[in-house]
Amino acid sequence: MGNSVFISKNVGSVIALAAAGLIALISTGRILVPLPAPAVGKVINPVPDGVLPWRPQPLQGPFTVNTRLHTAVRLFEGKILGAESVAVRPSSGELALLDRYGNLYEALKQPSSSSSRSGNRSDSSSSSSDNWELRLQPVARFGAGRPL
Repeated sequence: MGNSVFISKNVGSVIALAAAGLIALISTGRILVPLPAPAVGKVINPVPDGVLPWRPQPLQGPFTVNTRLHTAVRLFEGKILGAESVAVRPSSGELALLDRYGNLYEALKQPSSSSSRSGNRSDSSSSSSDNWELRLQPVARFGAGRPL
């Protein structure tokens, strides 16, 4: 009886030692371990120490935090449902906006002074947001979906 206890303790320590040795060989890259399917034929390669830093690097240069959109102004909020596409005509600065239902709207850039706006289309068929004037009647209808 005493011998069987001694043998079972030795077997347990031998298995633990073999497992530790196997883990050491895999982690140093001396034994390549195949990945499970669908990555058949691929193996895990060890990554050199210099590739993965231990601490995150500071965000500098092209990786600095971009805060430009914090000062952006939303145009025509609540008037166009989900402007999916926006195009700008460079010659006149006119905007073409396509909503989620496939309706095409136009918006014109207006001078910032309120006196010059009085002669323009400022009736019930248009809406103003900052210095943009939106024609509330769609110019065209393309139908639902992604017309891009």
